Amino acid sequence: MINFRLMRAICLTGFVLGSSASVAEIISLPDGGLDVTQAASSPQRGESNIEILKRFGEPVQRYRAVGTPAISSWEYSSFRVYFENDTVIHAVHKGP
Repeated sequence: MINFRLMRAICLTGFVLGSSASVAEIISLPDGGLDVTQAASSPQRGESNIEILKRFGEPVQRYRAVGTPAISSWEYSSFRVYFENDTVIHAVHKGP
């Protein structure tokens, strides 16, 4: 299950930093295991889940939506992408 505190931190970071497809924003999280990033090779905020499927294929695992608004995530081998309804809000890459 998605760690609520981690998801909240990711969402708050997005509100504070905003997003830009041409600039990478990387923030190391306290556990050191994950980075929040917006880079050209990553799913971009505002993309649809259909666009993500076309670019990256089927995820390793899909996590069901929780809360209001509905937040779900898909896990790929090197990152997890978070959706609000069917729209990307963040991509979280696994650390080294």
